[in-house]
Amino acid sequence: MAVLYTYRKKIGYDLYAYFLMGNHVHLLLKEGKEILANTMKQIGASYVYWYNWQYNRKGHLFQDRYKNEAVLDDAYFLTVLRCIHQNPLKAGLTEQRAVL
Repeated sequence: MAVLYTYRKKIGYDLYAYFLMGNHVHLLLKEGKEILANTMKQIGASYVYWYNWQYNRKGHLFQDRYKNEAVLDDAYFLTVLRCIHQNPLKAGLTEQRAVL
């Protein structure tokens, strides 16, 4: 997703994993120069603008505010990373397991 990489350069967050579903996205990132709320606002607004332009639509794309959860240790980091990487398999979008 170009939006994630564009804002990663601008804001300076670290992006470890992502998975874009049809109706939501999973991100594993570490805050950069901005607080997480501002980062998500910029990413979300930019993506909605592009999506609406791409598919000739108007209006909101996301229903709810983002939810976040702090990752405070390495064990939990690996758990979250594994979950995000295995999401395509669980969603039936692939038959191949992610290799970590």
